[in-house]
Amino acid sequence: MISDLFFQALNLSNPWKVVKVNFSREEKRLDIYLDFERGSKFSCPVCGKEGLKVYDSKKERVWRHLNFFQYE
Repeated sequence: MISDLFFQALNLSNPWKVVKVNFSREEKRLDIYLDFERGSKFSCPVCGKEGLKVYDSKKERVWRHLNFFQYE
């Protein structure tokens, strides 16, 4: 499945998941949508503390990764 390919290519781990992939050859753009299961807990990227809840997750954010082949 294409979602699994991008999950592995981006080196993601649970609870992250790829929920949608849009590709436009005309726009030379590849959009990959990520999400996680409600109630998932994460580790702090600064101190490493585990089991932290997420807040403010309803706002959609855009992150520009390096090109995937020649596509944005």
